[in-house]
Formats: sequence, C-alpha cells, structure tokens
Amino acid sequence: MKFSGKVWVFGDDLNTDAMYPGFAMKMEPAEAAKHIFYEVRPGWTDEVAAGDIVVAGKNFGVGSSRPVAALFAELGVAGLVAEEFNSLFFRNAVNAGLPAMTLPHARTVFSDGDIGTFDLSDGSWRNVTTGACGTVAKLPDLILDILASGGVLPRLAATGLRACRAGRRVAIQHGRDAQRGKRGVMSPLNCAGMPLLGKLLGRFRAGEARSPLAGRKYAAARTIDVTSTAFTDGGAIPQKHAGKGAGDNVSPALQWTGVPAEAKQLVLIMDDLDVPMPKPLMHTIAVIEPHLGGLAEGELKPGTTGVRLIKAFGDTYLGPRPIPGHGPHHYRFLIFALDQPVPDSVADHAALLSAIAGHVQARGVLTGTYER
Repeated sequence: MKFSGKVWVFGDDLNTDAMYPGFAMKMEPAEAAKHIFYEVRPGWTDEVAAGDIVVAGKNFGVGSSRPVAALFAELGVAGLVAEEFNSLFFRNAVNAGLPAMTLPHARTVFSDGDIGTFDLSDGSWRNVTTGACGTVAKLPDLILDILASGGVLPRLAATGLRACRAGRRVAIQHGRDAQRGKRGVMSPLNCAGMPLLGKLLGRFRAGEARSPLAGRKYAAARTIDVTSTAFTDGGAIPQKHAGKGAGDNVSPALQWTGVPAEAKQLVLIMDDLDVPMPKPLMHTIAVIEPHLGGLAEGELKPGTTGVRLIKAFGDTYLGPRPIPGHGPHHYRFLIFALDQPVPDSVADHAALLSAIAGHVQARGVLTGTYER
C-alpha cells in the first residue's frame, strides 16, 4: 500500500482541537475540512492539493477524539507521516481508511515541498527530491487489511458484521477475564456518527468495471431476462429483503427466461456495486439446477430443492445493508447459464469464479437499489 505526493511539514504536539475547531463541528464535512490548521497555518487548506502528504513531529493528534483523519481524507490528503502519533488519533486514521506511517526524525529528512513516497506494505520510504530513503517497522496485517478495505466500516460490512446497535450497550470479552466480559461498553462505532462517515465515504465506490465478472472470461450474450415481483429493474428493493439490522433478510422472488436449452448449470450471484471497497462485494452465490425458472420469496437459502449455496460472506442469502448515509447502492442479481456443471467440490466464491470462467453461455441481470 503506497502513497506519494508533495510534503507539508508541521511541528510537535499538534492537537485535534487546533486541527478541527469546535465551531466547525456543526458544519458538513466538506465545509469543516476547510478549517483544518486554521490557527497553526492559516490558509493552508487553500494551498493543499489532492494527493499531498502531511508530515509532523512528535505526539501528532494529541487531544480529543475529533474525527480529523476523516477531514484530511475529505481534502484528498493521500496519507499522514509523523515522528510519533497519538495512539487514538492513529487508530482514527486507520478507521477512516487514511494511510499513516510512523517515521522517527521525519522532519529531519523531509522539508516543505519535497516529494515523498511511502509504502506501508513493507515499511519503506523515500524522499524523491533529496534521494534519502529507509525503512520502518511494517504495520500489522490486520491494519493493512482495514486500510486496503477503505476503513473499518467497509471492512465490517465485508464480513457481514453490524457496526453498532443504536441506543444499546455492547458486552465485550477480554481474554479470560470473565468479569470484564460482563462489563458494558459503548460500541466504538456509534450509530450517530455512521451517517457522517457514510457521507465522508460517499465518493468511494467500487463500480461495475472493477468487478471480476466484468472480465472476458465471464462475457456472454445477455439473453436471459431476470425479473422480480418485488421490484422493477432499477427500482428500490423493499425493506423486507434488506439484510439483518436493516430489514427482514428475506430473499425476493426471482424469475428468469431465455436460458439456453443446452445449459448444464445456472449460477446466481448477488453483488453490491457501490460498496466503498476496491471491488464490488458478493453477498450471495447459488448454484441452481438448469430446469428451474425461478425462486419464490425466501427460497434463496440452504435446503431449497435444486439450489446449493456457495460461501461468499455467508452461506445463505445476505440482503442489502449499505453504510448509513452513503447514498443509494446498486445490487445486481446476475444469472449465468453454463455449458458444464459446477463441481460439488466448489465451496467458496474464489473457486466458483475459477470454475465458471470460460464456460458462460448466456447471462442476464436484474438491478435494484437500497439506501439507508
């Protein structure tokens, strides 16, 4: 995970109150971002450009837990580098999907205007302007995974976990400490803040072009017509079909026609094109017998005759559950007709994609939208 750009150098002990003043907390993110460093370096937000990098000294981000990292992302800052981060601030940066590297003596090896390159995957850094270079300790794989996902909320969404429960306290377990496991704590991702984070992530969307299903190995004539009695193509998906925590997680009725007579197998894939991740998220995958022309409401589940669920982010129907405030998400219900059966040994989405590559005779799609 690499970020490069023009460097802006700041000093020690920069606190979040100076970066995100109280009066700006009532503003929309795009407006609040214009006031970062309003006292430390007035006018800086008029000079910084998308792709620039902030370099600071020791104890960067000390103070309250104001979501400054998300505002840096709003400005288009590519990453943060500091001689020492306040631990809470560092984790807030990770949660917001903003790359951050701890580099001792950073202000010694970088000056305002230098071009820097930083690679979190191996801890390497380089001052392109001066030629200075070196390495630091590599970040843990979990942190790199969260950053690669675009932040903690997209990472949670990818695993099917709810980020919070409004108005409730959450019990957590710490190792073998049974007493601590009974203590209630507020979820670190509080529901009131999720719409704000959704807005901050609004411009981050996977898109159809990044789907593996857009590749040539899955190309075929779109002669299969996929419909539903629950919603029209391009229409809103009813709440009862949304995922747990957003709806009843009941699969919608689906019908399809135009399947080639010689098809040996059908595959149904439901994905989310707008998830803030590097590629669309596959919610549900099912291998279906070719003689079936549809599924009734609630039948996209284990135990339905002629249907075998393949593990995506679960082994049953996983309905729409976009991040609140992120805007409408487009969910595709794709049907693929294959010229050969899918082996029973295929058990997950990676193996499934490999098995059907080059064997798609025809395909069709029904798209619905859902927003929280």
